[in-house]
Amino acid sequence: VKKLKTSNKPKESDLNENELKQAQIITELRNKYKCSQHVTPCYVENERHLELIPSRLVLWAHDIV
Repeated sequence: VKKLKTSNKPKESDLNENELKQAQIITELRNKYKCSQHVTPCYVENERHLELIPSRLVLWAHDIV
């Protein structure tokens, strides 16, 4: 008997309004800062790439909200 893997991704219906806003902002940031050199999105300044790993995106979104 195979066990089905459960997703760690929360259901949209389980998120409160603040968490939904943060998720939307993170999606927008990922799209805006896509990088041609890295798999992860990057904030580029003076040819220096700061990879926007999930924890940085969460912090940034938290500050925006």
